[in-house]
Amino acid sequence: MVGAMCPPAGGKNPVTPRFSRHFNVITCSNFDKNVMSRMFNKIIDYHIRREGIMGTDTARTLKMVVDASIDVF
Repeated sequence: MVGAMCPPAGGKNPVTPRFSRHFNVITCSNFDKNVMSRMFNKIIDYHIRREGIMGTDTARTLKMVVDASIDVF
């Protein structure tokens, strides 16, 4: 069973320790734009080098797609 929780606010109730003891609680912080850009650009760089399209318009476009995707996110 998997569940997701937000902090209590806007009609949401806090989760009691008695209930949450039955689960493994994992948290995830949001990354800032620079960190996300660096991670995804490294992934794109790997694929660009693997496919041998370095220095082409496609490579430049893919890097712009990363920035655009982060902006949309």
